[in-house]
Amino acid sequence: MRLSPNRGLAIVKRDEPKKESDGGIVLPDSAQNRPQRGTVLAVGPGPVLPSGKEVSPSVSVGQAIIFAPFAGTEVEVDDEDVLVLRHEDILAVVE
Repeated sequence: MRLSPNRGLAIVKRDEPKKESDGGIVLPDSAQNRPQRGTVLAVGPGPVLPSGKEVSPSVSVGQAIIFAPFAGTEVEVDDEDVLVLRHEDILAVVE
């Protein structure tokens, strides 16, 4: 299945959580944090401002991003979990 996000939205694949701490200790599932980093899979047209002006999207497909901790809606597509994020919830692009 292919997803095409609506205006002002992006589809993101969340990075896998760390299985070990920096010191090499294996973390149980309950201690793993949900990553706030992912890769953009699809981008919809940019949002429209109240003035009617259309803004171009700030990210493109394939870019690594950082997003807000509890942002987006998780959906399952072809047995894979992805996030649907608003452009406002994308905090930074990783260079």
